[in-house]
Amino acid sequence: MIRIAGFILIISIFNVQQLSAATKVGTAVVNGETVYLYSDFSWKYSNTFEKNSCEMVSNSIEICKNDIWLRDRSFKSKDPTQLAQFVTDDGSFYSMIIEEKIGISDGLSLNLLQEGVLTNFADGLGLDIADVPVIQSEDKSFADYDAKYIALKGDYKGLNMVMVNTFFAIDTHNFQLVTWTVGKLLTDKIEKLHQQFIKTVKVVQ
Repeated sequence: MIRIAGFILIISIFNVQQLSAATKVGTAVVNGETVYLYSDFSWKYSNTFEKNSCEMVSNSIEICKNDIWLRDRSFKSKDPTQLAQFVTDDGSFYSMIIEEKIGISDGLSLNLLQEGVLTNFADGLGLDIADVPVIQSEDKSFADYDAKYIALKGDYKGLNMVMVNTFFAIDTHNFQLVTWTVGKLLTDKIEKLHQQFIKTVKVVQ
């Protein structure tokens, strides 16, 4: 089943609002890892990558050191396809890596994968697929793979959100690299952050 992080995405956006209202007041160490402390008494793990290092998040995907995106180590999903979630330092943008064991050899095409993305985004927001506003859709490439890029917006009980997704498939798997935030417009900032995020992702075969 081709999925997108529907309700998890919505829950995370509420976390975005809470984090963006708080300011960072210090750091601490929890279980040997550095965490950021915020003025509203919340906290989150800092990026624990060593300089120029990469970290495996599955047998197929690794994420490499960057200065923008921090891995959200408090993120725990019951959905095994949602490998890892990342957040900007100010807590206003989120990204996620989704991996499924359905690929080109199973007959999966990028058009079918896009249909799944749209269907599940619509389901997560309680919309008909025809009512999902597609801001932008175009063919792209990711590393040596054919890919698609789609930008969507939606309204969940008055909460506006914008999501961009670069997705592609290999012989045995498909992957979605998703970035989202609260807002109504597809801004240059979210596009730039999304491109910075996908540049840190590598497929390992």
